[in-house]
Amino acid sequence: SSRRRHTRLLTVTGVQTCALPISGRPARSPLWARIKADATGFPVATLAIDETAVVGAAILAAAGAGIVPSLEAGVRAMVRVGAEIAPDPALRARYDARYAAYRALHPAIRPIVPVGGGGATGR
Repeated sequence: SSRRRHTRLLTVTGVQTCALPISGRPARSPLWARIKADATGFPVATLAIDETAVVGAAILAAAGAGIVPSLEAGVRAMVRVGAEIAPDPALRARYDARYAAYRALHPAIRPIVPVGGGGATGR
């Protein structure tokens, strides 16, 4: 998965990550958050307000109107973590094996599953 690939890149480049944020509809599912944490090996943080487009617009408006001094200050003032889900280390080997199988399979299916989805026809 792309999330797993991205977290691997974070790890190999030495980027320090506290938790991976998830938002929107996926964040409403405790099971999906658990799967993301277990599959990536990183804690996953859901946000208290999962409509991030609305919060982002409020942050931009507040910074633009001078209500907050910067975008970073707007984020600190308006974004709150709802829950943090830690990965289960006991499942790590199982997810690693499945990810290795996915990576091995990916070149074989690339001709019939184009990047960006859309099925075999690309539509």
